Amino acid sequence: MIDSGIESLRVTIVNDMGFSEDTFNTAIRQVKKNGTIPSIDDVIAFIENMQLQGTDSDGDTFNQNRVHDDPFTENQRLKSLLMCMRCKSKDAYVLFLPCAHHRMCTDCAHGIETCPV
Repeated sequence: MIDSGIESLRVTIVNDMGFSEDTFNTAIRQVKKNGTIPSIDDVIAFIENMQLQGTDSDGDTFNQNRVHDDPFTENQRLKSLLMCMRCKSKDAYVLFLPCAHHRMCTDCAHGIETCPV
């Protein structure tokens, strides 16, 4: 069974940010090994640290290339990040704090107090 929190992190880091599954899995393993519950900040900090050091947690060369498809597909993916995650027809303008996700339009976000991501 996949933890929904980990799956949410995977979607954000792999699908939205474009990092590879291997990079994500390495970061999650390391953050868990440190005895903390993985948060997006912890995972991104670990990935950034791997990039700065040029290695992954096993000492292998870190592949800084993000996983991208052809330019058209990548363009479509990036455009979809700007659209409301609920109605998928309007631009996402609402910023949720403290997480800083902005994935909903003002109409869909009306009355929502916590980030749905």
